[in-house]
Parts: sequence; structure tokens; C-alpha cells
Amino acid sequence: MVLLVAGLVFGSGIASLARRTPDVGRPDASGGPIPTRSPAVDSDQAASSGERSRSVGGRPTTPAMTTTSGLASLTTSGSAAGNDVPARPAPPTDIREFIGLAGDQAVVVPAGTYSAGSVTAPHPRTSGRLGGWLVLVSETPGGAVVDLSGGDLVLEARTSRVMFVGLAFRDGAVRAKGTDLRFWHTTHTFPVEVWAAEPEPRIRRVPRTLYVTHGATRVGFHGSEIHDVGDDGLLVNNASDVLVEGVRITRVNEKSYDPQDLIHNDAIQTTGRVSRLQIRDSELGAALWVGTERSGDVSLSVENTWLHGSVSVGIGLAAKTTDDGVPLRVVGRRSDVVSFGHNSGRDRADFVDGVQRPPGSRPGRVVMEDRNVRTDPPPSTAVSPALEWRARNPYASWARFFTATESG
Repeated sequence: MVLLVAGLVFGSGIASLARRTPDVGRPDASGGPIPTRSPAVDSDQAASSGERSRSVGGRPTTPAMTTTSGLASLTTSGSAAGNDVPARPAPPTDIREFIGLAGDQAVVVPAGTYSAGSVTAPHPRTSGRLGGWLVLVSETPGGAVVDLSGGDLVLEARTSRVMFVGLAFRDGAVRAKGTDLRFWHTTHTFPVEVWAAEPEPRIRRVPRTLYVTHGATRVGFHGSEIHDVGDDGLLVNNASDVLVEGVRITRVNEKSYDPQDLIHNDAIQTTGRVSRLQIRDSELGAALWVGTERSGDVSLSVENTWLHGSVSVGIGLAAKTTDDGVPLRVVGRRSDVVSFGHNSGRDRADFVDGVQRPPGSRPGRVVMEDRNVRTDPPPSTAVSPALEWRARNPYASWARFFTATESG
């Protein structure tokens, strides 16, 4: 069987299809494609050719999607009646086999289910059309599913310049520890029922879906959907330049599966040493908990975002003191925020060394500049900021990342 997807051919000879397909232009203002052409180029040559993105009429084109000769090693050979037969592909079943491919290319991940684990995959910066990035694009939105029930996907510290487009991560966590990691219109789920059903001792202490930790920097979530989560949607610790935009985090609920009180439901939680966390154009259906713990200061900004449905307050700001007596700080600003529907009826709570203080009463420890923060629910006809962002940045527009910004 031969499957045609976005100009790519998948058949029995994956190894033989290591060639670049014609560019597919991104939609123009009218929604129509911008016609482009590029010569057939072997993917290995393309990775080192130094080509930059072509443009038509002043508009950047979507980088070509490829299969890659990196999959050639995943074939097996055999014999029939004593005669050699052509090698047959052993399709990848572990997402790490894709993450380990060379950079400067966009690769389709066929629909199917993949396992995960720990991976170290550096992709050095180049002068090529993608600047050295490896872009892994699900064949269809959500069609490439990474099953994390057997273990989390851990993007180790040296992993860099990887972008995931449209993949679905379920029943476990993605742990980002590297540099220049992007998630575009991905989905992430880890229901508390799945976690509770894990045999003891459980693989994970709590059912979180995303971690950005261990010195990670320049990590972005763009248009991602995080839902049906037992603990936190996203935990950030010891990280810098983390961007959350166009993201919805909903149905964060431990239900009745936490008798030991291990879980504290937050949409996003920080636990110290976080610099420049940006949350914008998003919807958080649980608390935003900004804590230093005893590890380091936290700085953040929240813009054009809904906070709603928290079991406590919309945003908690908690500054502690280190074990050696250094007072830590939370510093940030919020603008154009709608915070409503919380169980406590309150938008904000400040804590200093475990003691709740009136908001703004301890400016040496908790500094949050609020501008246009409203606590009335939006009209029933209002559209979530996350959905508005996605309308401006649809699934197929991922290549804008490489033309609108200077990536690392």
C-alpha cells in the first residue's frame, strides 16, 4: 500500500524514499497556497547545503517535508527459498528514533503509536533553511500518538532544536531539560484514573503531563491542548525563557484518587529558579501557582489570559527563604487578565514564608504589577484567548516560527 500525505510517499521502501519533495507554500492572506518549487535533493545533502528558505512574492515558504535516509538502518533482510530478498522496513516504533535524526529538515511521523524514554539529541545550529532544527510533523493532527504509559519522554540536557508539530502525548509526561524545544498544536493528557491504576510502585509519583526543568531554556508551547490531567498541567523549575501561548489547560482534577494528598491541582506551577516565564493568549482552567520553594527567585508575565475554575485562587504567589537564610522573591506583571469562577471566590493570594499576606503588602518579596485584571466572567459569547490565537496561527502555519523569529 502506498500512502500519500502532504506530498510525501510512504510505502514498502522507506529507505528508497530519501529525497526531498517539492515545497508546499504556506497559505497566503486569502487562504490559498503560495506555489513553490524546489529541486529533488537528497535529505543528507539538504542538511548540509546551507540553503535558506525561498520566498515567493516576498512571502516565506514552508520548508519541504521529507522522509529521510536516517530510517534506512531500520530495515531488515531475509531470504526466501535460499535466495536473498530486498530489505523490508522495520517501521520505527519508538519516537526517539525520529528525535535522533539529523537537523535542518521537517520529517513526517506516520500515524501510529510510539513508545518513548530518555533521549539525548543535539542539533547544532546551521546556515540551512531551518537553522539546524529538526521538525517532526504528525501525519495528521493527533495521528502520531506517543504512549507514555511505559515511561516518560525525557529530552535530556544536550537535546536541542527539536519541534514537535501535532503529536499527541498520552498517559505520562514529557520532561524537557534541553535547549530550543518547541511544541506546536500538540496534545497532552494523563488522567488520574490511569495513574491510579498503575501497579505499585508507580512509575511516577504524581500524574503531571509536562516538566521544564534541569536548566532548560528557550522552551515553547504554542497552541497546545493540555487536558484530563490528574496533577499539574505544567511544572517549571530551574528554567529560563519559557513561553506558553495559545495554550488551553482544562479538566485538571485529582477526583478521589489522592488519599495521601500528594496532588495539588494547578494548571501551571513553578517551584523556583525560573526566569522569564511568559504566559499569553492562553486559558488556564486551574490555578497558576508561582512559588520559589527554597531554590530561587521567579519572574514571569501573564498577558491576555483567562484564569478560571481553580479549587483555590486564580493565582498564588509564594516566596520562601532558602535554607541558608536568603529571602527569595516573586516578581512579575499581569495585563488584560480575566480571573473568575474560583472556589475561594478570590483572584489572588500572596504568601511569604508560608504566611498569607494581603496582596501587595510585602513588595520586597512579592511584586506583581496588575493592569486591567477583571474578576467578572466573560460574556457567554466571548471566545477564549487560546482559540483566538489558534485562529491566527493555524496548525499548518508552523513554519512561521522560522521566519518571524530569530531562533537560537
